Amino acid sequence: MVTLFRGFRQVFSDIFFRFSAAEMPESIRTAVLQNATRTLIVGLGNYSMAGTRHSVGMRVADKLVQHYNLYWRRARDCGGDVATTTLEKHSVVILKPRAFMNLNGTSVAKTARRFQVKPEDVILIHDDLDKPLGRCVVKEGGSARGHNGVRSAISCLNSTAMQRLRVGIGRPASRDNVTAYVLGRFSREEEELVEPMLDNCVEILVKNLREKAAKDSIE
Repeated sequence: MVTLFRGFRQVFSDIFFRFSAAEMPESIRTAVLQNATRTLIVGLGNYSMAGTRHSVGMRVADKLVQHYNLYWRRARDCGGDVATTTLEKHSVVILKPRAFMNLNGTSVAKTARRFQVKPEDVILIHDDLDKPLGRCVVKEGGSARGHNGVRSAISCLNSTAMQRLRVGIGRPASRDNVTAYVLGRFSREEEELVEPMLDNCVEILVKNLREKAAKDSIE
């Protein structure tokens, strides 16, 4: 029943967003495109279920936005919330899709087109059942490995080149409870591992962006 309620909430949230959100101001797009290189970082998840294990990628995106002292802007033409910044001569676009997880790729593709970002310059942050809670790992491209949000992004971008930041959530004791598990929230005890894991994810992303910016400044 709780999962059904959250599903309806996601549907109504998406409909409200489509009718109420404005498009990204052209001035922001112009500022982003002034730099020759750009990175799009996407926190995959169900927007209205932000506190669940399945949407932990969005929590990482929120942490990254806080790190750079940015703010989210609702952008209908991107299909989600967007924040942008510039590091040296490198543009950074951060996205939280508003659609269901299995439709996240639509927002990723819209945003990539809007800011002219190539698939190999996209980083997808997502939950990973095969990694223990507390661990996050970078993966260079490849298949979706059963993750619906990644599968959607691969389909909409027609590429497997996107880098992944896989955020470990562990597996439930019973395989029959996977859906309820990923759509559930972390326990109080688990949160003690989640917070430092989120910080570690942000450190990985910041280091990645710093290296790209340094390379661009030399070139």
